[in-house]
Amino acid sequence: MELTKEKAKKNLSKLIAKFEKELAAGRIKDYLEEATKISFIQPLLEDVLRASNGVGLESGNL
Repeated sequence: MELTKEKAKKNLSKLIAKFEKELAAGRIKDYLEEATKISFIQPLLEDVLRASNGVGLESGNL
């Protein structure tokens, strides 16, 4: 899967929106370590890994 700068920004925006939604609903405190990892950390790290391997991201800052 090619990761463009725009797609990386969109993915990060989705994660932030999801976190804010869960926080506003009061559910964030119910997240256990594994659920936090699966819902927020893994998706973020997958994009970071793709970017650091140079797969699809052009040079420059996000």
